[in-house]
Amino acid sequence: MREIRIPGLRRVLRVSWSPSAVEREVAEEIRFHLDARAEELMRHGLSERDARERAHAEYGDIEQSRRELARVDRRRVGHEHHTERLMSISDDIRYAARSLARARGRRTEV
Repeated sequence: MREIRIPGLRRVLRVSWSPSAVEREVAEEIRFHLDARAEELMRHGLSERDARERAHAEYGDIEQSRRELARVDRRRVGHEHHTERLMSISDDIRYAARSLARARGRRTEV
């Protein structure tokens, strides 16, 4: 049995997320939470250094959180890309169906 190949199909269905973008977003998210907690602690009278140390201690294992957040974010990005592609394909199919329906009424006899 011969394998059927559709040019470009693999490219259309491929998830194209940038690992560096995901890692950057995760790092920014963690930094935001640490900074917000440190600012809160400074408002309660701690020095900046003590507040940052305590925020890090309260946060826990940053590397484990970074790995977990990156995994979740990659899954989310992949899901969004697949959804966008499927919606695009669906739009293309509807457009083609409408075009064929309109063209059927304009046929000329030879």
